[in-house]
Amino acid sequence: MTASRTTALRLAATLLGARALQLVVILAFFFLFPPIFQVQNYRDNFHWPQDEAPTLASAFKTWDAQHYLYLSQHAYEPGHVSVALYPLWPWAIALGDRVLPGGPLAAALVLAALLSAAAGVLFHRLAARRLGPAAADLALVLLMAQPAAFYFGLPYAESLFLLLALLVVDRLESGRLAAAGVAAFFLPLVRPPGVFIVFPVATAVLLRWRVDRRVHARDALVVALPLLGTAVHAALMYWRTGDPFASITIQSAYMGQGSLARLIDPVTVVREFLTVGGLHAVRASLIDRSFFLFFLATLPAVFRLGPIYFAYALPMGLFTGVMQGGFTCFIRYLSVVFPVFMAWGSGLTRPGPTAWKPLVVAALLSLQILLMLLHVNNYWVA
Repeated sequence: MTASRTTALRLAATLLGARALQLVVILAFFFLFPPIFQVQNYRDNFHWPQDEAPTLASAFKTWDAQHYLYLSQHAYEPGHVSVALYPLWPWAIALGDRVLPGGPLAAALVLAALLSAAAGVLFHRLAARRLGPAAADLALVLLMAQPAAFYFGLPYAESLFLLLALLVVDRLESGRLAAAGVAAFFLPLVRPPGVFIVFPVATAVLLRWRVDRRVHARDALVVALPLLGTAVHAALMYWRTGDPFASITIQSAYMGQGSLARLIDPVTVVREFLTVGGLHAVRASLIDRSFFLFFLATLPAVFRLGPIYFAYALPMGLFTGVMQGGFTCFIRYLSVVFPVFMAWGSGLTRPGPTAWKPLVVAALLSLQILLMLLHVNNYWVA
């Protein structure tokens, strides 16, 4: 067995163990501490099955997870609030439910753990290739310690999104544009920001053009594939709801109310950024704003990683932060902007004092555990 394969297996086992530990912590909290589950939030928001009273299983299917699980068993319907969620993750859950025991929730938890482990291994390989093994190790620790990383182990789409994005960048770097295009096609079917993968794909094609001085027809097709994925989603919405933009128009039912219009309204964006309503209020979170500033401050280091990494990170972090009202959910969106964590890993492994580096990881992980426990008890997190 090669050293690289041994490293991959070791990392995969460690990451799967971390996901298992996450579930143990959640269960231990429910059994060892007085119940603090927010029943009113459960009743006020969509949950599935609709007549189900809160149970221990409710801790693992809060907020968006309810919609994903519902869509794994039901088709899109006109006017239904779940139309806002994109189809690839529910389809994956439905497929897992067919081959795994325990129902859709169990399938979603298993798939999320497996996909996040695969994403972690691929992330480490990319980081090691770009930065060296020491920086890659720390970058992976930071990725998995950051506040929203607990979503990688819950029935959310983050694990699938991250893995597909890493596959695109990995294939682009190795010159396998067709394979990158396939992964890029599926990314907009996971979450709306997936369409921004067109920027690193186009960057790779441009870099090839600078060498060959001509654009091949197949390269142009690869650039079009993410847009084709978006078109397929619109066609699905039209077929099921009669409105190709149903996922966008239904956003008014959500607290974040994402909107493309904010991209051309900087005054509103700045005003929202300066309006802080609490440590982690839904639309006025100090935590979300702080991490948005960290993201902006990291962009020069991301630029030094290479043009493909920068072309992925800039729109994925900047546009998703700006489009969400009040920067809602930014820490969760940042969790898939993996070049940021590569840059952090690189910066923290530079020569200098090392005593404070574990403190950074400990602070991030402590915040993650706190937010995770609030989330599974149906309090707002992201």
